Amino acid sequence: PSGSSPRPPLLHLAFRALAAYAEKRGMAYPEPGDASAASEVVELAKSMDKDKLLEGDGSAKAVRIIKHLASGSRSVLSPMCANLGGIVGQEVLKACSGKFTPIQGFFFFDAAECLPDDVLPPDEVAVTGKSRYDSQVAAFGKQIQ
Repeated sequence: PSGSSPRPPLLHLAFRALAAYAEKRGMAYPEPGDASAASEVVELAKSMDKDKLLEGDGSAKAVRIIKHLASGSRSVLSPMCANLGGIVGQEVLKACSGKFTPIQGFFFFDAAECLPDDVLPPDEVAVTGKSRYDSQVAAFGKQIQ
């Protein structure tokens, strides 16, 4: 997305709503494909939405992103971890050396274009707990994996 995209404020709102959901549930995140939990995260986001990010023309896309975040919140995707680990490592070096300025504020890694168009049903994202690909199945569905 371009620099003028409303995505970073939306992602911040989505993460705040997800954190509120987890706090209410003893730090448990939604199960993959749990539509009612995803809807609850959306409702929490709406209650926190002071900037009206979930209203108007882009509201359907915004709700889609929040539902995907909720549904895949238990997933740990190795390529994403490697990307973020590299960024965090670079920021630590910048902060320790004092030579360059670290990122100020929040940083959101946005790869929503990798996700399916709709939130997948529970049977499509059900994990077995026995496969190293469970996180990929939870995020992208069995068909992709």
